[in-house]
Amino acid sequence: MGDEDEIIVKKKRVKIKKKVESDDEEEQSDAIDMEYDVVICNELPNTELYRVHFPVRKKDAFDQERNPRVRYKKNVRMMEMRLSADISSGSFDKNKAERFAAMTSPVVKQEDFPAPSKYEEIYEGRAYGRDDFVEFAVGYFRDDTFYMSPVSGTFEMHRSLSHLNNASKGRDNEGEDGESDGENPGGSGQQIRVKFSRPETERQKKRREASALHREKLIASDSWIPMQVHLKEDPLVMEKLSQLTVTPKLEPESLSLNTRDLVEHGIVCGEKEQVDLTRSDLLVSQQRIREMPIHQQVKAQVLKSRVITTDDVIKRVDPSLTREDVIEDLKQCARLVQGVWVLQSDFLFHDLTAVHSTSAGKLDEHRSQVWRDARDLALCLIDAGQPVTRALLTKCFQLDSKDAVDILSTFAIRGNRTWKLRILPDPVFLESPENAALVLEQRRFWMERWAELCKRIDISLSSLAPSRARRNSSRGSPTKSPPQARRLGRGNVTK
Repeated sequence: MGDEDEIIVKKKRVKIKKKVESDDEEEQSDAIDMEYDVVICNELPNTELYRVHFPVRKKDAFDQERNPRVRYKKNVRMMEMRLSADISSGSFDKNKAERFAAMTSPVVKQEDFPAPSKYEEIYEGRAYGRDDFVEFAVGYFRDDTFYMSPVSGTFEMHRSLSHLNNASKGRDNEGEDGESDGENPGGSGQQIRVKFSRPETERQKKRREASALHREKLIASDSWIPMQVHLKEDPLVMEKLSQLTVTPKLEPESLSLNTRDLVEHGIVCGEKEQVDLTRSDLLVSQQRIREMPIHQQVKAQVLKSRVITTDDVIKRVDPSLTREDVIEDLKQCARLVQGVWVLQSDFLFHDLTAVHSTSAGKLDEHRSQVWRDARDLALCLIDAGQPVTRALLTKCFQLDSKDAVDILSTFAIRGNRTWKLRILPDPVFLESPENAALVLEQRRFWMERWAELCKRIDISLSSLAPSRARRNSSRGSPTKSPPQARRLGRGNVTK
């Protein structure tokens, strides 16, 4: 290799891997030193717990020497706190404090709020409502127990700017006085116009309420409520704190809860059962129903299941209830259809609104009654072993196809070209000799209900027939005789 050849040296980059311990590894290596019981504090009547947050530099706001004085506006949740100034501090400016005192003096006199000190610091803050799902709380340890209490809001305290508003008001008043002196006492020649405002729409109302001017008017219209301040050394504070931290006594039953009992608290339906998550009455757990009074458990089970067998009801209610008691309670809220109990139609469809109503949310009792009649007609046919279709309900009660589906879905599911009960029939219950009187009573009820519904359907269909005949006659027909005026016209032409 000659001297003229260029030698190229390539340097290899060496990657150095540094192992960094994560927080999870540190947490796994740390041992648990102590465990604390967590207790939610009691809610005292006519009280609300707020968090008062001052700037970081303000560390002596709750000292006894500062003599804190508080007043509060309840409707807008606004708090004002006045603190005596620390005259001995090296940062105290006497001239500035006197100027602020002169500016804020009209407010003190107007609101009738005594100010025992000439030099004072005014802080104010508001507790705004939050729409998020995060809920804050305060907590503290006492006797190996961690107590927590929810917080209604936070007052973000800051120095008041009322002295600036008073200074601007003073300048405005002086300007108005000067203008009034120079004006002609005879009055102005400007024309007065009357403006009639239109009715405020919902969108305009929301926009107005969200404006800053509207908030200022609400704050100004609310009255101040003087509050008594009790610091932590006050005996009343210790008394209220002891009332908050009352340790609840654990009952023996709650101590013996096992895993199955905890799971029962969350079960809201049976296996392979569909539940409408928008209805609160269907989301009641089985454990919650067992905790109800005995005379309400059967009705709660029927309202939750809509269709249920007698054996299932007996399994899910209190064991102290006999079979006869369960059947008597079932007769008050359900009807027997093919050996199973179906919720009565009188408990349903009470929240139906009018279809073409101009006022939103207006209930339609006539529409609700039609839905209940259609549901009973379908139950009569199913109990008799006849097919039930949507077209049958729409034809008999002049319903929409979607309405018919909503009615049938309360107790049935789609089958082979028909609708059937959501659970299997119970022929054993129907054939049992001890249930013969009950079955006969329920069959008699369905026969009477069938006759009543047939009569109503005949009346409604007969009332619709004349209107259809008039509508068909107005269209005209070649077989009908022409009107008299047309015949007269023709006669005049032939003469």
